[in-house]
Amino acid sequence: MAVDRKQVKVTIGTNVIQTGEAYDWTLLSIKGHDFMDIDVPIDNYAEADGGYITNRRYLPRYVTMRIRSKLSTPAQIDATALLLKRYLDIEENVELTIYEHGVTRIGNGVITNVKHPDGHKWRDQPYIVLTIGLPDPWFLGEEETPAFRTAIPLLTFPWNSMTGVGITSGYVTSGNVVTVTNDGHQEAGFVLTMNATGAVVNPTVTNQDGDYIKILKTFSTGESVVISTVRGDKYVRCDGASCTYDRASTFFGLAVGENTITISADSGADNLTKSLKFSPRYR
Repeated sequence: MAVDRKQVKVTIGTNVIQTGEAYDWTLLSIKGHDFMDIDVPIDNYAEADGGYITNRRYLPRYVTMRIRSKLSTPAQIDATALLLKRYLDIEENVELTIYEHGVTRIGNGVITNVKHPDGHKWRDQPYIVLTIGLPDPWFLGEEETPAFRTAIPLLTFPWNSMTGVGITSGYVTSGNVVTVTNDGHQEAGFVLTMNATGAVVNPTVTNQDGDYIKILKTFSTGESVVISTVRGDKYVRCDGASCTYDRASTFFGLAVGENTITISADSGADNLTKSLKFSPRYR
């Protein structure tokens, strides 16, 4: 059985360096991606034995990779060196994607170090050492888009008054409730887009714990609202502009496990099309 080697894709602006059989780069080694560094400071009691924990947090993550070019002719080597100098722009943000055994993990950060190792010449298959700093050390999984659905029964046969007996057929329509399973290691934010197909007054998004976000606006056909509870990028925008919302609203995330998100409104909730997307967060 073939070994599914770890591979990476480094996206810097519009430029991409990707390793693997189908690409011009080989991943020689990678470190810093397996476990996050932690900071748990312990202070001492002034007049008692032992101490107490003052804080718990994960530190920013630094991932270092050795990447080698597969190209070997003098012209290719020269071109590779020029490309790298153009690609490795510290003023651009970096998206690091790691593939391993069919699993994708995505981190966002910046280039903190690039080295062309001492004693190594740009000759056959040159390589570089690249370090990417991830201020948010949590990796993201692939984006998920659970659907709002409501099953409407059409026919039950044979008829029976006992619960759970019989065969129910029906059709599925867009509904106002969605069940979202977050299989990550931490609460995850989401982006919810709602488009009005008719009049809607003060739409509200509520979770299973009663936390809510209520938009204070009457929507007409064609108008939309986007709500983001993603860490570091929380907002409510109506047709691209800031939108007024109830100040008691909570920009809640998706807890680990099963979540129920319900869309309601003072009137017209059924006149909304809904689309929710999120990415689980992993250690």
